[in-house]
Amino acid sequence: MTERSDERLVQLTQTGDKQAEDELFVRYGGMVRRRARRFFLVGGETEDLIQEGMVGLHRAIVSYDGERENGRS
Repeated sequence: MTERSDERLVQLTQTGDKQAEDELFVRYGGMVRRRARRFFLVGGETEDLIQEGMVGLHRAIVSYDGERENGRS
């Protein structure tokens, strides 16, 4: 199986391909977790920050417009 580009996975996700979305979450979930662990939220937990990061990742995927971004990720 060949690895699909991020851009292609986003396109597929935007057309409703759940597998492509899952692949993006696997691909970038670790990065979200690493970044979230650097922050401290008074009265909160790291898992809350990770969840917020994953929501942000989802929003970025569904709103990404490759033409508008001019090739930028």
